[in-house]
Amino acid sequence: PCLNCVEIVDNYGYHHALHDVTTRQSELRSQYHFHCQCCACIEDWPLYLQLPNENPVYLNPSVQDEVKKSSEIFQEVLQDINSGKLDGKLPFLMAHLALLHRTIKRPWREYSECQEAIKQCLSTQANHYLVPTNH
Repeated sequence: PCLNCVEIVDNYGYHHALHDVTTRQSELRSQYHFHCQCCACIEDWPLYLQLPNENPVYLNPSVQDEVKKSSEIFQEVLQDINSGKLDGKLPFLMAHLALLHRTIKRPWREYSECQEAIKQCLSTQANHYLVPTNH
């Protein structure tokens, strides 16, 4: 049994990058009998191809230089991944995503690209990467 007020995380198959909010809400209501209240639904995020990719909104403007440097490295890493060179890329991708998560207001295309790159690395590497803990 599930405890009261505990989040249950699952993939219902309707992703904000691929399905508009009307479709997501309709299908989730029909198939799973709930009204999704994720950020993408509440804020009606655009589909992937319409996600902003210029002039990010910084949550803290003092980190712009750090984000720009990391983003430049990310573009190089992404090229490597797209060329099949995945070894050793995951630690940077995880750190870059954490940086974006702390500093950029979503939706933001690079954030989504970084998530997808991480998924690709994990999938290709048979999900055997261990995330380091800070404990």
